[in-house]
Amino acid sequence: MGFVWNDFGRLMDVIKLNGCVIICNEEGETRKMSITRYKETAEDVYQHALELVGEIVYIKTSQWTNNWSEYEWFSDIILYTENN
Repeated sequence: MGFVWNDFGRLMDVIKLNGCVIICNEEGETRKMSITRYKETAEDVYQHALELVGEIVYIKTSQWTNNWSEYEWFSDIILYTENN
């Protein structure tokens, strides 16, 4: 268990909807983060994601509490750099 980082491509949109932070890339793929489950960090992740719109990003999916699908969920987002 732990977490998985994945290349999400270019971040195009970030919204809050139905208790989730939802991100969308240029391919139309989406991932969500539960605001209820991650209430301590969700607002910070949301604000950081807003700053990254238009950038190529990596997203983290936590595997600590369950085998969460990396194709549905995310728990953190960072700017892509040559070092990731």
